[in-house]
Amino acid sequence: MWAATKAFPSNDWWNLSGEEIDAIERRADVITEQVQKLGFWIIGASSVNMVPNAIVMPDFYTHLKYIQYRENHNYDGGMKSDDLEKIKRNREYFVRFQSSGVPIFKSV
Repeated sequence: MWAATKAFPSNDWWNLSGEEIDAIERRADVITEQVQKLGFWIIGASSVNMVPNAIVMPDFYTHLKYIQYRENHNYDGGMKSDDLEKIKRNREYFVRFQSSGVPIFKSV
């Protein structure tokens, strides 16, 4: 939905500076908010200013396995398995919402 609405650019935007990524993800938040108002339920990983309803966070090695599978079968962008520190930071970013009462699940 974010790519279709051009909230996400067609280039490797996840490798841009933090400031540029924040601007892109703020646009994605606007799209997410609007489609939620239309009644859609969204499973995705783009959130800067919105507090998610829930988080699915598998254990680290399962998460890494999913990333590797995506890289080898249907890579459409995002983090790659060779950037372990970036993956860890991204996971920490989303886990922080737990302190706001957002439930975290290991699977869907």
